[in-house]
Amino acid sequence: MTKAFGGAEAPQQANDNRAFQEKPEDDNGPAHLRWPDLFAYGAMAFPLAFAGLPIYLHAPDFYAVTMEQSVTLLGTVLLVLRLVDAVQDPIIGSLSDHFHSSRATILALGAVLLGVGFWMLFHPVSSLTLVWFAASVLICTTGFSVVSINFQALGGLWRTRSADRTGVTASREAFGLVGLLVAAVAPPVLMHLSGPQDAFHWLAISYLPLLALAYWLLVRWMHKAP
Repeated sequence: MTKAFGGAEAPQQANDNRAFQEKPEDDNGPAHLRWPDLFAYGAMAFPLAFAGLPIYLHAPDFYAVTMEQSVTLLGTVLLVLRLVDAVQDPIIGSLSDHFHSSRATILALGAVLLGVGFWMLFHPVSSLTLVWFAASVLICTTGFSVVSINFQALGGLWRTRSADRTGVTASREAFGLVGLLVAAVAPPVLMHLSGPQDAFHWLAISYLPLLALAYWLLVRWMHKAP
């Protein structure tokens, strides 16, 4: 509450503030959410969920079977990188809060890292296979963390009616569930139509425009959402 410096203005300001607080939410709060806004916000959950299974399930199998890498070494690399995630995620969150006015740029950086890492993961260099795997997963998961941390924070910061909070969460979770299902079905279908290497090549190609579209929708939503 702003302090009133003039004695005559203080009672009027107190009355105005009290009237504002006593107004029903329907009269003074944000408007009801529209489904296009929920769609534009929630769409980013699709590529985020879609990336999870290929990174942690299909990629290790691809490197073990097709690239003939040790399962033990692949598992060790993934374990170390998960520990790196545990350290870097709070740092990403803190920096994102500090530079919140540049949220769109931060999301763009995260999306680029996610897309580049995802592409690298399924286009390995045979002479540096294990190092390439570790670098690809690190770049991919770092981008994933940057995007997902800011994406979920935006959902919490979106000024909506308390009755609409379920809709915000439901839109995010619904897109995430669809992305997870598509990620589970797409690789086996593509491998049935072609070899593993070609299958994951087409998976990476199809992923990049989906990620770009979701980013565009999210930033467009950001510029008009309260």
